[in-house]
Amino acid sequence: MGRDGVAGLLLLAISGVLAVQSRHIPRSPFLPLGADFFPRILLILLAAGGLLLLVQDLLRHRKRPAPESLARFRDVPPSVPTTFAAFAAYIFLMPTLGFFLATLAFVAVAQVLLGPYRPRDLPRIALLAIGTATATYLIFERYLHVLLPRGVLF
Repeated sequence: MGRDGVAGLLLLAISGVLAVQSRHIPRSPFLPLGADFFPRILLILLAAGGLLLLVQDLLRHRKRPAPESLARFRDVPPSVPTTFAAFAAYIFLMPTLGFFLATLAFVAVAQVLLGPYRPRDLPRIALLAIGTATATYLIFERYLHVLLPRGVLF
């Protein structure tokens, strides 16, 4: 088992412990969804990610990759500091642009930074950025009634 498998097991263990601890979060009789709802959703996603890492690592170690399947130098994503700089710009611009526009821009830029893309991928990147920003906005503003930073448009 490789590092991804160990990380997957660790994520599964952490999410299991925190799921048990989330049972102690008090519920409010005035809200349809208690305060434990959002943490439990995040823990389910964390456990699913850990399980995915574990399964991928087990499958990867079962068969050895061919030497020709190695990525070429131009296909290697940019360094981590570039992505952190984009995230810092996202945080810095959010008060000015607002949550929706800043998130839309960050998701699009992150997709370009984190992987190789071709110009024909730009419509897919735009649709995913718009969908992510819209879904996040609607879930937090309309469903959970969490106020998000306002900006130029809304």
